[in-house]
Amino acid sequence: MYKNLEAELTRNGFTQKDLCKLLNLNSSTISNKMNGIREFKLIECKKIAMWLNSTIDYLFEVKN
Repeated sequence: MYKNLEAELTRNGFTQKDLCKLLNLNSSTISNKMNGIREFKLIECKKIAMWLNSTIDYLFEVKN
């Protein structure tokens, strides 16, 4: 669902497992959030954007 986030994770050599560690969440929760089943909290989005040196708008842009 979040193609830009997935692309930036890959570009920086990170995996969803690294995202789990960053946010202190389990893999199923991260998977649900990445697939749009659950929503990321704003604080999580901010933390990810800072970690990837990017913006929330870019990382969480949803393209149809």
